[in-house]
Amino acid sequence: MKLTSVEAYRKIEENGVLSKLRLKVFSHISMNPETTITETAESVGKINSISGRFGELEKMGLIKVTGTKLIGATRHNGYSVTGRTVPFDIGTRENELKRAEKLETQAAIKWGQARRIRNKWGSPMPNQMDFFR
Repeated sequence: MKLTSVEAYRKIEENGVLSKLRLKVFSHISMNPETTITETAESVGKINSISGRFGELEKMGLIKVTGTKLIGATRHNGYSVTGRTVPFDIGTRENELKRAEKLETQAAIKWGQARRIRNKWGSPMPNQMDFFR
């Protein structure tokens, strides 16, 4: 186990920035580098309750894929701690909804601009749904 993994775990545990389940998953990964979701599930809890925590911890920048392991006939990603002690903000539902609204507004403005240009030059508009893909 790397010294940075231990230090990162201790700081994150002290700061209380992770939920209990995220902290359990993070703790297991820091103690078992290149562990898989399946291996962590055997130690921490049901796979359906912890698999999402891997994605969240990865988005926060606290863990990363560092290899693969062959379990049975299937390859599984192995995860290790990155050494970060402060997670990235993955956004709350409220923030994400505001961001989606802003993107929709920007898309509507661009649609209007495109419509004005095409009308000026006599070119037909594409289907609006194709424009937003």
